[in-house]
Amino acid sequence: MRRAGRICRVRGRPRPLASKQDPGPGSGNSMSLSSRTSAAAPWLETTHTLIVIRHSCAASTDFDPEEAGRAKVTLAKYLLFRVGIPYATMEEGYARMSYTLRGGMRLVSIILALALVAAACGDDDTSTADEPSEPAAEPADEPELTGLEAVCAAGAEEGSFTYWATIEPDNFTRIVEPFVARYPDIDIDFLSIREEDGSGQILTTIAAGGDIEPDLLYGSQDGLFPIISRDLIDTDYDWTQVGVTTEMIHETNMVRLFVVGLGLAYNTNLGTPDDLPATWEDLIDEQYAQDLVVDPRGNPFDLLSIAWGEEAVLDYVERLRTTVDPIVIKGGTAGMTEVLAGGALMTSSGRADSNAELQADDAPIEMHYMDLVPLRILYNGLVKDAKNPNAAACFAGWLASSEGKASFEAVEFKANDFPPSGVPADATFVFVDSADDAETANAAGQKIQEIIAPDFSG
Repeated sequence: MRRAGRICRVRGRPRPLASKQDPGPGSGNSMSLSSRTSAAAPWLETTHTLIVIRHSCAASTDFDPEEAGRAKVTLAKYLLFRVGIPYATMEEGYARMSYTLRGGMRLVSIILALALVAAACGDDDTSTADEPSEPAAEPADEPELTGLEAVCAAGAEEGSFTYWATIEPDNFTRIVEPFVARYPDIDIDFLSIREEDGSGQILTTIAAGGDIEPDLLYGSQDGLFPIISRDLIDTDYDWTQVGVTTEMIHETNMVRLFVVGLGLAYNTNLGTPDDLPATWEDLIDEQYAQDLVVDPRGNPFDLLSIAWGEEAVLDYVERLRTTVDPIVIKGGTAGMTEVLAGGALMTSSGRADSNAELQADDAPIEMHYMDLVPLRILYNGLVKDAKNPNAAACFAGWLASSEGKASFEAVEFKANDFPPSGVPADATFVFVDSADDAETANAAGQKIQEIIAPDFSG
């Protein structure tokens, strides 16, 4: 069954084979390791291997014994590499290789190969017996990788990971540009899909006996509740090892991606803060009749149920519907667009991210927060037994870094700050923070919808 949603693949930059400039004819012959050994040693099998060693042999009239000696040293370094012994940089040639060896003949292979090189490039009458061979350079000590870089290096070995998130593909491509530049060896298989739909597909796959496809999931505690409640998120992974601060790690071991404040969004050409209610209870006033837009799905009243309880919030919504008779429009951005068009003074589905995006285009709109501020908090969760855990953790860790947060906010207008900017210092916050909260909000949302828009579906 084909997944719902939009899919794209974000790849790192090509990884070209590094080589030195070919000196061209006249400077020496080329010797292939496989051609020198295959006839004499059929039990030494080297597949998909490219080893080129620049040297001069006796066939050349201007045979150079120093160059021949360097060729021997170069091949010796390679053969030592084949059995796992550290070696110096291959100065005389270049290599790109993958290989297999039969049996337990590695040591014999080395001896035979060295003998073949000695025969092909051995001492000539013109050589000097006392000529010293070129000493092998000491291997340079590389700094040990730690933290995020160590995990990302392991992720590069995995090569790719799969990520499901409610982000438009074009936006996602822009968000990850700095990541791709920094970690070109990690590819991202990305699916743009709503968290609720993604959860449903995962549960369907599990019921059919299949494996979970994504390595990393984006979502809220309520939207991913079916996944979290079934213990499908890795709760053992140590996010601090990739630089994530403890205050960004939820108790479900998911990493915070952004925080969005919810409240009233109003048209600044139609009113001022003095014209707006100071509390949610003040919103139930006849002066706002047909001047308020609400979302039929119950946002953000469902979150108020966490603080007030289901019974109190259902009573509130019923009184709001009777007194204010709000305009019903699905979607926070759609409601804000209606307000900008002058169809209403305000919407109860105002979002800080949509507000910032509209203000970037000089739209006359502003957020107004009341006594209780609902928050929408989204997280990244590593799937339990993920196929590519290091690559996925590398990306989640990068998104939690200064560079990642800045890139995400620049494209999505969603900041990863708590508390969010613009919210009154004395405000009380309400958001889904546990399985019980998620269950309360989900149950209340369905009943709120029946009150506000009983005929709505979708």
